[in-house]
Amino acid sequence: MNKSTSAHIGGLVFNLDELAYQQLLNYLNNVKKSLGDTDGVEEIMQDVESRIAEMLNKLLMASNRQVVIPTDIDAVIKEMGKPEDFNTGSSTMESEQKSNAQSKKKFFRDPDDKILGGVCSGISAYFDVDALWIRLAFVLLFLGWGTGVLFYIILWIVIPEAKSSADKLRMRGEPVNIANIEKNIKDELNQVKQRASKMANESGFSNIGKSLHDTLLFIGTIIRGLIKAVAMVGAGFILFITLIIVFALFASLFGVMTSMPGLNIPVFVSSIFSGHNQFEWALLGVVLTIGIPLLSLAWLAARFMFGLKLPRVIGFITLFLWIIGLALVIFIGINTVTEFKEEQFIKSEVSFDSLNANTLFVQSMTSETSLITDVIVNDDWILDEKDHEIKSGNVKLDIEKSPDNKFHLLKYSYSYGSGKKDALNNASHINYSIGLENDSLLKLSRTFNLGPEANFRKQRLLLLLQVPIGKSVKLDASVKDQLYNIENVQNIYDDEMSDRTWTMTTDGLSCNDCTGRETMIGNQ
Repeated sequence: MNKSTSAHIGGLVFNLDELAYQQLLNYLNNVKKSLGDTDGVEEIMQDVESRIAEMLNKLLMASNRQVVIPTDIDAVIKEMGKPEDFNTGSSTMESEQKSNAQSKKKFFRDPDDKILGGVCSGISAYFDVDALWIRLAFVLLFLGWGTGVLFYIILWIVIPEAKSSADKLRMRGEPVNIANIEKNIKDELNQVKQRASKMANESGFSNIGKSLHDTLLFIGTIIRGLIKAVAMVGAGFILFITLIIVFALFASLFGVMTSMPGLNIPVFVSSIFSGHNQFEWALLGVVLTIGIPLLSLAWLAARFMFGLKLPRVIGFITLFLWIIGLALVIFIGINTVTEFKEEQFIKSEVSFDSLNANTLFVQSMTSETSLITDVIVNDDWILDEKDHEIKSGNVKLDIEKSPDNKFHLLKYSYSYGSGKKDALNNASHINYSIGLENDSLLKLSRTFNLGPEANFRKQRLLLLLQVPIGKSVKLDASVKDQLYNIENVQNIYDDEMSDRTWTMTTDGLSCNDCTGRETMIGNQ
């Protein structure tokens, strides 16, 4: 049985097998010894330890172990390189191959070549293009209604900064080994020395340039701070709004599922679906499809503001729930659309055996003072609910010549369905009231009921009044909204045919009391 030892490596605590601990300790001592008095040796060792910690952590997670064993150290040494590969000051063939080998690049913001956040220089490093062209592209986007600013801020928030040498090597697609870490830190130190030397030699106008440079850097720092502050406020606003919307969605779903008192779901909405259960599943699908992305957006905002982190399994669960919600929406949506596949109508005639008057007065029933217009779906039909039943104001009245010397009223009840039989069945449930008083007064209801158990299938009603030649019809002002495409001799619009008397002639309806100021078709 081997002993294990706890050790801090790169800021992380690891349990190492006794042999693995000694092996890693010898390796780090040899690396430090091989570096000698190299400038930045402490920075190099810190980056080396950080890279080793990262590699050991991945190895332990992949193997589901808690203790580092010698084979793990062997894998780390093979990846990082041995001290003898770079202790001569100039790289050997093996180290050159390792240094020149390309690895998968990662997106980082470049802090060494930045103007604001290092976004453009990071993109240029990833795609291996000059940063100047990336910056020019953002300037053009800024001129395009300011989209470049928003895009830059988003990238600034999302893309991490390359803080360590390992991050900078990944940004350029170079292997993260000791040779490259040493080279990267030496290059940075040389750049610092060159800048310091240049500053020491500056005088006169050069000092003016330096001051201007410092001023620009100061302004950039202020702008960066302001952008971060605005981003923080924006993230808070997004978090607040998304949480309210998500709460409202899930509260509605809970209320429908539990039949919560006081929750007023319009009958019209639920009647579109084939049964209450389908409506509940459809609502669940909508809540998941909309709510999951909103929750993800809220989590991103919270992560930006507070640095919150969630286990990866939560992400997979939310993705799975979103897919389920989307599947429900698609399945129920297709199923519901098929219920509107075909339109059919039922024709019936209202008997007027007692009607012998020469003039028929037509008006709306006095019990209905106004057309229900609370829910306007489109210009053709209007729906609302009353007494837990769907009522529609889509009742139209047309007038034509009678085939004999009697008045006739034909009723056409239209409805959609999944097929002919289903559409006819839906049309048969339309309940409409018609009244005849004093043998000359025809009263028409302004709405019809779909029936207590009927589903909404875009039902509509067309009334066709047939007037004998030589007889008249007086259209009351109350039927103005019901007149539909009525042909007449004067070509007067439907809207201005009410509150007038019309006589049926051989040429069609002719106005008896028009003033001549009515609007005519083709003469507006």
